[in-house]
Amino acid sequence: MKDVLASFIAIMIVMPFLSFFFIFTLAKAVFRRKGKRAFHLAVNGSTIFFIVAVHVLLQAIFQRSYIVEFLIFFIVAFMIGIVLYWKKTGDVSLQRTFKLYWKMQFLLFTTVYVGLFIYGIIHRVMIAFSS
Repeated sequence: MKDVLASFIAIMIVMPFLSFFFIFTLAKAVFRRKGKRAFHLAVNGSTIFFIVAVHVLLQAIFQRSYIVEFLIFFIVAFMIGIVLYWKKTGDVSLQRTFKLYWKMQFLLFTTVYVGLFIYGIIHRVMIAFSS
């Protein structure tokens, strides 16, 4: 059972779109025809899988870990988000700011994942044909 769970988590990390659709389908079944709520839950739940998948792709393509750069980016992006939210509303709501931040991370890392995936395929094909 432990191996099956580990394999399932590994598949979700390697293919984060699969985790998005799995969470969406599960949430849609639970909330019964609440597509918007299920979509938001899938976005929130699969963001971590996209972040880890981008890290794995970066490691596979460039043979280097980017954990420190990711952590610095997350902290700085959150701080900028708080300042912008404060400038706009005059008040800081950490819960609301974090929700916006998390959704922006989903958009960013989904885009980066697709870009790195395409780059990785092209890079490997060029290496295969050049040697």
